[in-house]
Amino acid sequence: MGLHLAAVILFQYHTGCMIHVPGKCVPHIITCLADYMSPADHVKLIQYQGSVVKQLTKGGEVVEEGVQDGAKSIEVWLEEGLAEIKDIALSNKKTATSIPQLDEAESLLKNYPPPLPSIGQIKTVLNHLNHSKATGADGVLAPIIHDIITASIKQCRYPSHYKHGLVTPVPKAYPPTDVSNDFRQISVLPHIGKILERVQLQLNQNDILRPRQHGFTSGRSTTSALISITQPWFNAIYNTCRDKAGIHALFIDFKKVFDLVDHGILLNKLALMNVNKSYWLWVKSFLSGRTQQVKINQTLSSIEDCPAGVPQGS
Repeated sequence: MGLHLAAVILFQYHTGCMIHVPGKCVPHIITCLADYMSPADHVKLIQYQGSVVKQLTKGGEVVEEGVQDGAKSIEVWLEEGLAEIKDIALSNKKTATSIPQLDEAESLLKNYPPPLPSIGQIKTVLNHLNHSKATGADGVLAPIIHDIITASIKQCRYPSHYKHGLVTPVPKAYPPTDVSNDFRQISVLPHIGKILERVQLQLNQNDILRPRQHGFTSGRSTTSALISITQPWFNAIYNTCRDKAGIHALFIDFKKVFDLVDHGILLNKLALMNVNKSYWLWVKSFLSGRTQQVKINQTLSSIEDCPAGVPQGS
């Protein structure tokens, strides 16, 4: 992400080093945030627009001349720092985190009967399912689907038949030139499997979704995430009722995040979140024994195991 971060945030370090938003970006940011700020704060932001610092300073001394030179310097600094972190991570890398057993995680988990869905809830999910993006449940009555889902939740087991996915490569860039990086793998999964996953999310979302979660959450987006952080930052830096605070932020963009999810780490994190034991066991079953094959037109590849990652499309 590099210095693109500078287009949306202003950092102020306790050391006196200030990195400011490039002036040409400020009007656009003000326009985007106008509807989400109080009138008084919006006026302050408009007034601030004319005083954007166009240099990087530290201790009152100019470190770099001009926004472009300063940006380049910071970019290099970030890249060097991240390269060092990457080297440390690779030097300590293991092949994979072992899958935790129940006795290792049980003390961290809640232990109450799993919540079960109603037939009405199943029908609601069915009505909202996109039938063009999944196959396999057409013509199956809601009570039968309800029995399958209830049995899966009670037994803490995800049906093996639904663990196989047909992967369709979808280009991320046109025209795609790199097989490794220019395609996103979207899994075509059975309807019933998708229904089961959605029902489980609805039943357990209070355990797994935090108030500050903005990604992959209904009604949330990058815009809501931006609003939730920029207003407090602005208040902290320009609040005249108390000493101005310093803002430190770290943004991390994970490459191929869906494909490289370590199942052991994921299960350990779920245990630390104090989810219900039945749900933890169900997720463990959902992740284990998955297979996939690529489908292009009418041609299928050989079947391969999925030792890491979660299916995109579920």
